[in-house]
Amino acid sequence: MDNSIDLYELRFVESVENLKEILSKFSKNSISTKIGYEIATSFKQGRLFLEAAQKAPIEIKPLLIFYSMTGFAKALTMAKTRSSEDTLPNSHGLKDISKNNSKLTDLTLKFEGKGTFFIFNNQVNFKNVNVLFDSNWQYFNHPLSSSESLESKTINLKEILARVSALGRSYKETFSLNPKTLDCSMLGNNQFNKHLDFTIFHNMPFQSLEDLKGIHNKLTNLHPFLHDWTLIRASKSYNGYSSVYANITIEEKNHISNEYFHEKSNEFYAKDWMKSGNLKDFKTVLPPIVRNGRGGGYITENYEGLNLNEISLYFMGMFLLSSLVRYRPNIWIHSLNGRNADSKPIDDKALALIIKFMDLSMKNFYPMILNYLKKPETV
Repeated sequence: MDNSIDLYELRFVESVENLKEILSKFSKNSISTKIGYEIATSFKQGRLFLEAAQKAPIEIKPLLIFYSMTGFAKALTMAKTRSSEDTLPNSHGLKDISKNNSKLTDLTLKFEGKGTFFIFNNQVNFKNVNVLFDSNWQYFNHPLSSSESLESKTINLKEILARVSALGRSYKETFSLNPKTLDCSMLGNNQFNKHLDFTIFHNMPFQSLEDLKGIHNKLTNLHPFLHDWTLIRASKSYNGYSSVYANITIEEKNHISNEYFHEKSNEFYAKDWMKSGNLKDFKTVLPPIVRNGRGGGYITENYEGLNLNEISLYFMGMFLLSSLVRYRPNIWIHSLNGRNADSKPIDDKALALIIKFMDLSMKNFYPMILNYLKKPETV
């Protein structure tokens, strides 16, 4: 764990006056001193649990990390809803339904109704899409999956870990499977009809249009929103390969052919695509980009038709691990010991990945919370 984490920003919002000043910039509705004190107290409690988690032994660390997250989540919810703590639900809104002999990666939760997570997720379920046109940034908010759409669904820890972008390489090394995230970027093209370049970075090599067609079909199956976009270019990138899409439609469905594409130095790009396509309003077809809190963006494979925010994934994963430590500590200790016991097989394959997830949770969750705290409520 990086012990150099700077908690100044958290201590700053433990001041009621500082909180009032921050929130007044983004809303006409001021908060009362009473609610401000409750928000500041939740931030302080979250910080204290976080500091304790940094020093705690691994056997109990997950519980303290989750307690810190709960404090931060409550603070943000009260700040955004201008609600007093006594109006918040007492439950988490998540239920651990794991089997008693579950492997670590099979730990499973169920989304329930009203609870801390239910309200919190609805406060953070929008994505900021930043598009540069004519040297000016334009900002748009588009919601990810709401808590209402999650209700009664289930998800296991392995599926959660697969969708945390910072775990990508470690996930692949652990399971020999590709993570379910892809880095991406968006940039407004100022030429012609001001289309939007949406670039997906991947590790699928291509040498021919047939290869490219196969990659396009795979990407479209994994990310159905691409049906509303048209492939216009593909090339090698700094760490792999890239496919560039534009917000246009063309009549020809099988446009990845010699009729539509040029090839030059193993780069494929469309011929006169801007003349044959109809421009779509990109605000109606924006992809579900998740901002990762580190200045980048990525897309995830949807889960049962849902798109989950990274900050919610951290909360969900640590809920499962904290529940494990609290109610089934023997499973956690068994994995940490890394040996057979009472006829139970070793279960430490994903342990290093899970510990890395815990470290990322401590490092990334609270800055994301503060970022949402300082965001305008409408953009």
